[in-house]
Amino acid sequence: MQRDFLANNKGQRMLAFDLQKVLMKIFERSNISFAVFEVDHKLLPTSFINVNKAFCEKLGYAREELLSKSIIEVYGEPIDKIKKTNNSRNAIDKAMVTRRYLLGKNGVRLPVEIHQYNTNIKGVPIGIAIIIDISEQLDSQIKLDESEAHYKRIVEQMPDAIFICDSNRIIYANKSAVRFLGRKSVKEVVDKPLHMFTHADYYEEIIKQINFVLNKKEQVPNFETKFVRNDNLEFYVNSSTNYLIYHGIPAVQIIVRDITEKKKNQDIIKFMAYHDNMTGLCNLTHFHDKLTSYIHRNKFTNNIAAVLYLDVDGFKAVNDSLGHAIGDKLIIAISNRLKSFLDKNHIVARGFGDEFLILMKDTTKELVDHYTNKIIHGFRESFCIDTYEFYLSMSIGISYYPENGKEAKVLVKNSKIALYNVKENGRDNLRTYDITLKEKSEAQAKIKNNLRKALEKEEFLIHYQPKVDISSGQVSGAEALIRWNYQSTSMIPPSDFIPIAEESRMIVPIGDWVLYNVCKQQIEWKKKGIVSLRTAVNISAVQLQNKNFLNTVHQILRDTKVDPKYLEFEITESALINNFSSSNEVLNELRKIGIEISLDDFGTGYSSLSYLRNLNIDNLKIDRCFIRDISKDKKNSDIVKGIIEMAHALGIVVTAEGVEDVKQLMILKQFECDYMQGYLFSRPLPKEDYEKAIQSNLYKPHEIFKLLN
Repeated sequence: MQRDFLANNKGQRMLAFDLQKVLMKIFERSNISFAVFEVDHKLLPTSFINVNKAFCEKLGYAREELLSKSIIEVYGEPIDKIKKTNNSRNAIDKAMVTRRYLLGKNGVRLPVEIHQYNTNIKGVPIGIAIIIDISEQLDSQIKLDESEAHYKRIVEQMPDAIFICDSNRIIYANKSAVRFLGRKSVKEVVDKPLHMFTHADYYEEIIKQINFVLNKKEQVPNFETKFVRNDNLEFYVNSSTNYLIYHGIPAVQIIVRDITEKKKNQDIIKFMAYHDNMTGLCNLTHFHDKLTSYIHRNKFTNNIAAVLYLDVDGFKAVNDSLGHAIGDKLIIAISNRLKSFLDKNHIVARGFGDEFLILMKDTTKELVDHYTNKIIHGFRESFCIDTYEFYLSMSIGISYYPENGKEAKVLVKNSKIALYNVKENGRDNLRTYDITLKEKSEAQAKIKNNLRKALEKEEFLIHYQPKVDISSGQVSGAEALIRWNYQSTSMIPPSDFIPIAEESRMIVPIGDWVLYNVCKQQIEWKKKGIVSLRTAVNISAVQLQNKNFLNTVHQILRDTKVDPKYLEFEITESALINNFSSSNEVLNELRKIGIEISLDDFGTGYSSLSYLRNLNIDNLKIDRCFIRDISKDKKNSDIVKGIIEMAHALGIVVTAEGVEDVKQLMILKQFECDYMQGYLFSRPLPKEDYEKAIQSNLYKPHEIFKLLN
């Protein structure tokens, strides 16, 4: 038994000895830093007893150097901001964790986490510690803190309102959100139910969106709602919602942007698309839509509708003699008088210039006679505009559905044919469309014959109206305008013969003549050493739809050897509306060879807002009716500004027509309009005067433009 006991005791000693050797190897060879040290009566470390290789390398000391130092020399300032030492845990046989800086040999402060265990060996208190380098962890935490602080600063300074909500309560709002709701402090917003700030009509919708995001953890971008400020001011907003965890709880981030002004602009643009800006009446697009809709609804009924095409007799003389300011006021007075003769269910539209259209639905011929005679007699009374008194009359052409046509464009066309017959037979009357209309045919034949003779006798002239760069005041080019010097006795304005030329298709040879002579003039100026400027030529719908148009353009360019970059073709909205696709193809071909394309008289008839993004044009010309009251009417100036901004967003240059005073020019410059035409700078000039003006440098920056700069 004694032998067995001695054997077992020896085995235990051998086991303890072997275990000690293993532990020493682990201590020495481990990549983890170990240290054994003496502690004082307060169990604070005083001097090292032993350190391993990893610890020495971490601090850059040799073992002997560390063993000769007191621990106080190695300790730096404590970094227990994250977790302070708990003195109550600083006891024998209890583990404790502290965070401190240790000083390396090179003076670098090393952040460490010390896992210390205090014990007694033979009555001597010692500490055993594992030292963990937390440099990377600390750097990550610092970067995280900095990132969070940076993000918070960004969020607080963002112009968009940002809310964070739970299912029904605002738990965070940035400064913009507070201002957005008309409050003075965050306290007035945070912890308040969302319905306090949401318009009643939209509350259920926004709660639905929030619950969707919380349940699905998905984003809901771009939905419109309405909010209410503390002063009961309502405003539209565009909201985007995102799911996030905020302070440990599921939440929804709502980014809100005020779109009230955008909505107003959309309403303005929508109004522009379907109404005449000057009179507020329907435009031709809206009129065609209304008429088409009526026809579709009444295909299988016996209902009758009448389309009236009206033209104001004598208006052009007023406009040409007294200018557009008086002319525009007269148009407004005419439209108001016209509406006063009609019932509310009659649809009235403004056409081109002094033309109007009326749709009388579910009517009779007797009723149409009643209203048309009322209009004709009513327009014989004078109009007083400013200090002027005008005596005008009205000519009316009438077509009936379904008798004179079963399509909107046919009914409008036939009413216009009847109108022309009235115009050719004394005016101040009405005429119902008749397929025979012998008088109309005779009149057309006469006009066609006169136009042909005018072309053969070279009675046509070209005048040039300068186009001016608003930023510099320099002439950048001109618009070529045809004039008819009839039998060398009277100058017939284009508004009197161009519509007839278009209807008779004589506009094709006339248009070819204009283009050829403009190109020929460019070459003559070049030979004289006159600087080359781009010239704009008006192209009609008939020309654009002529299958030989492109070939004709190419032939004229070859014959005259003009560089296409000095040409610009002006196309009206009406030239595009009937056959947009094929017309756009022709315009694209013209642009390929270097000819610039301009959309003329923008907004006066068929609105092309819906086509602009698909139409490749270089220049958009704002019609004079938009410029007239730009300095007097805020709404009107907002429309002009909106057109300019919209065009620039599409990469389109903008020209304002009909600029007649300095105030208009100043506003256009403020709106960053690119070019202008108008009597403020120059009337259309004969080619000789335009040539002299360029040669004599008359159009160097005008004094007006110097003042603007």
